[in-house]
Amino acid sequence: MENIRHSSSIAKSRLKYMLLNDRVACTAETLSMIRKDIYRTLSNYMDIDENIELVFEQGDTPASSYLNARIHIKEIIR
Repeated sequence: MENIRHSSSIAKSRLKYMLLNDRVACTAETLSMIRKDIYRTLSNYMDIDENIELVFEQGDTPASSYLNARIHIKEIIR
């Protein structure tokens, strides 16, 4: 029974992610350009890893969406 609950929560999470991506309508190409722009901008101020993880998330209301970025910072440039 525990497996069914776990599987259903994973399926629900995936569905929410798919619906959010559809609503935001961000193509893979656009996401790649955003990733490159973030890298170029932050590289002026810190040494960061090129592999930036971007994830769309639903906010508290259906109208609010967030783009979270996971960026490995190696060193701050002083």
